[in-house]
Amino acid sequence: MKLSLEIIKEYLEYPENPVFFKQLEDQLIFPRPVFYTNQKILQSHILYIAETTQIVSSIQCEKECALICIGKPSESISRKIDNLIVYDKNTDIFSLFNQIGKVFDKFDNWERSLLTPPDPIPSQNIYQQILGSSSEIFENGISLLNRNFSIIFEDEVNIKYGGYDEYRAERPFAAAPEIISYFKFDKEYQKITSTKEIFYYSGDVLPNRVLCKNLFQNDQFLVRVILTECIRPFRKTDEILLDFLCDHFSRFLQQTSVIGNIINEGLARLLIEAVETGKINQKAMESELRPLSWTNWDTYRIASIHASSDDLFLSTLNYFSYEIMNAFPGTYAFQYQDKILVLINETKAGSWENYSEELSVFVRENNFRVGISNFMDDIFNLQIMYHQAETALSIGLIEKPMEWIHWFSRYTLQYIYNKLTNDTELGQLYSPIYYTLERYDRENGSSYLETLRVYLECNMNAVQAAKSLFIQRSTMIYRLKRIREITDNDLTNRDDILHLNLTFSIIDREQKS
Repeated sequence: MKLSLEIIKEYLEYPENPVFFKQLEDQLIFPRPVFYTNQKILQSHILYIAETTQIVSSIQCEKECALICIGKPSESISRKIDNLIVYDKNTDIFSLFNQIGKVFDKFDNWERSLLTPPDPIPSQNIYQQILGSSSEIFENGISLLNRNFSIIFEDEVNIKYGGYDEYRAERPFAAAPEIISYFKFDKEYQKITSTKEIFYYSGDVLPNRVLCKNLFQNDQFLVRVILTECIRPFRKTDEILLDFLCDHFSRFLQQTSVIGNIINEGLARLLIEAVETGKINQKAMESELRPLSWTNWDTYRIASIHASSDDLFLSTLNYFSYEIMNAFPGTYAFQYQDKILVLINETKAGSWENYSEELSVFVRENNFRVGISNFMDDIFNLQIMYHQAETALSIGLIEKPMEWIHWFSRYTLQYIYNKLTNDTELGQLYSPIYYTLERYDRENGSSYLETLRVYLECNMNAVQAAKSLFIQRSTMIYRLKRIREITDNDLTNRDDILHLNLTFSIIDREQKS
């Protein structure tokens, strides 16, 4: 695990107090230290340890380099280094190096415990394991609070020393009714209840001061991670370490059924009903969208994600639904039959096409196939959007089977073609102009039909069409004049042009099939 200089300084047992300390940014960016060996340049994100007498006066420093120094270096050298700890000149460098190694060992062990692979269906033991292993790092009590003011998990330190005994009627426990009422009407508390940054709550209501971070799924609150100041005063490093812990909690929350008790599944039920019946209860939908800060009249798309047979066998669709919501803001994903449906709110997320690169990586890595509908300016067309997404996928798997993502907008003509040709003889759909030119070319050995096709492909630009056919512009103009004479059509009617384009499109598709 990478650490910051502040963490190394605070968790180092010997020596206790540095002579000098400078840190530009408190970030977890430094790996274990390396001995300085007369390098002329201190590299970025590398932590060096050296005696002052070793350091060359002409040393250069990259941004965010770091140095632990025995004896204070000159002022000119100190100014060059962004992150610097100076210890007394009598400090033994090898003993110091070993002590720093022990600090890294401590945090490496913690990180390993956080990265323990969960069971296919994670149990409560995993959460207790995370909290238990974190107790040694924070030394204070840690707990998880849900939206109903109930502590759903806590470590032993929190149980023994957190001071919450009088709040407990049963475990998992909720705060007393009068405490919950206080929170609901406390203006200070309301300000922090939706914040995504780490915050302190130091009111007189709780037994101790607490350091908190809210975890969200998109904009919907999941749980609050709470560090209670019950053993030792908070350190400055507690904030960055709590942030690190919360990142791991978020990952585990996506993989557990516990989240099912946190996220309201009413929205998924309403969306499934809308997909199947085409009907939506406007007030109920409004109520379910409100916690997400969405409305019925936002701009939406539907993505239909078809999983591999392995995913279906292992029942991982719910897990991936949460992964999608975590990776792509402005989405609500849920399992429907043997697929994942993703409601995309483009009012909140912006145009979904902006996410195509990230989506492509996610889809390839997980061996998915995706169909995406056109956007619509309300949620009441959900059934139409679902059919578009499914249609895009079914056509896309035939037209471009090697692609992972298929947009309905790119297959609209193929969809129209499929509809038109479903119960109709193809020849009945061709333009009369096509038939006239085809017969003339056949009888006279000319190529006016091909000239017209290229002319339309070039958006009726005669110069461009001439280049494409490798003929003179004057020859192109003459051919267009003859086409108009042969067909008795001046090629200016919009419906005639549309019919011709459709004819050529049908022929091209028939030749490919």
